[in-house]
Amino acid sequence: MSSSSRNARRARMRMKPCAPYALLTAAATFASAGHAAQTYWQPTLEARVEGHTNRDLVPEDEEEMIGYFADLGVTWGRLTERSETRIRPRVRIQEFPDRKRLQRTEEFLDVITGYDTQRTEFDLIARYSRRDAYTAELLQPGFDPVDPSIPNQSGDTGRLLVDQTRTAYSLRPTITHRFTERNGIAANVVGESVDYQSEVPVTQVDFKFASAEVAWLRQLDERTSLTFGPFVSRYDAEGGDETDAYGARLTWNREWSERSRIALIFGAQTENTTRFVDVAIDQTDTSWEALLRLERDTTTGLLRLDFGRAITPSGSGSLADNDQINFEYRRALSPRWNSKTALRAERVRAHNQFAANDDRDTAGLALSLTWAMTPTWALSGGYEFIWRDFVRDDDDALDNAVFLSMTFRGRGPRT
Repeated sequence: MSSSSRNARRARMRMKPCAPYALLTAAATFASAGHAAQTYWQPTLEARVEGHTNRDLVPEDEEEMIGYFADLGVTWGRLTERSETRIRPRVRIQEFPDRKRLQRTEEFLDVITGYDTQRTEFDLIARYSRRDAYTAELLQPGFDPVDPSIPNQSGDTGRLLVDQTRTAYSLRPTITHRFTERNGIAANVVGESVDYQSEVPVTQVDFKFASAEVAWLRQLDERTSLTFGPFVSRYDAEGGDETDAYGARLTWNREWSERSRIALIFGAQTENTTRFVDVAIDQTDTSWEALLRLERDTTTGLLRLDFGRAITPSGSGSLADNDQINFEYRRALSPRWNSKTALRAERVRAHNQFAANDDRDTAGLALSLTWAMTPTWALSGGYEFIWRDFVRDDDDALDNAVFLSMTFRGRGPRT
């Protein structure tokens, strides 16, 4: 893709790294190209306590609750002149004293790798997680720290269920090759699998999703590029929809400066869906997406904004339209003090009326302040707010929370 995609990858890789086990050896080998290489290990540890007014998001039946968390991880990283790879296994231990059946440990494994030549750029993000549905399905304000480009938490239903495990895999390789300074080709593949080990299968539905896109790349000028091309996808929900879709997507990218970027994404697709009610029903529909994406990275802060509609797979048994605004702003107030503001609002509507039980409007706000006590130890505190309204239930619930955390982050690569 354009230099904006390369900048986005490098900015992304400066944040929290991650990815799935089957690719560890391949990713590490792939990243070893280059003359000067730097390999490092970076341990991380976070201890956190939260106080909630209504963590269960139960309408008109609020119950105060406290939660305790310990997050332990280690990052293996390798940098060369042309490549960067980071692999991070992580374990999260959680305790809600009032929720005895909660899954106590959650496991994560993330890999990010990228390789550039004069004409070709390759990126790969692969992820694995095994979590309790009580924590995995809760809206998270702001952007995913591993892959900020994804429009939402893949497949979430908004249902908070104790003692129901959610296992997710995802794979996102992308390659761009330039034939000339102005023309090239870009291709990307997405593969996702979500498995709810649930005693209530109609509430959260296992699904698999895959898509492939090939696009022509045109560099309009030094700072502006255009990509356009077809894509195909398949969504397969257990006991839900089987949807084959094809369409086209147009993306306009503009780098206003070395630190500011904007993108406009438009797409449309035709969906051929087989729905299983009492008998199989075949149906053809047309859906569209449109997204505005802004990013500004300065010496004192980072601002990101997504606004628009994305078509996403869901654990409700159907594809869904996700209308959203997602905003995040990080700012260094001084050499030791940093602030973060994150806001996300979503309107989720299923393409299948039989999956519309999870249609919902949701909003979340997170405010935090961090004090870097030493180069490796930090103390953070803040406030979080979540509001959710299921359309068919015609009720809404909200939760106010405060938190305090202590974080240790080992020294990373030499700069």
